[in-house]
Amino acid sequence: TAEEIAEAIYWLASDKSSYATGTTIDLSGGR
Repeated sequence: TAEEIAEAIYWLASDKSSYATGTTIDLSGGR
């Protein structure tokens, strides 16, 4: 959903994602 994508973008822009390097984030809604 659009909300899930927005949450992922928010997390990526935050300091909490600083340890996530070389990671693929799948936003396919489980499909």
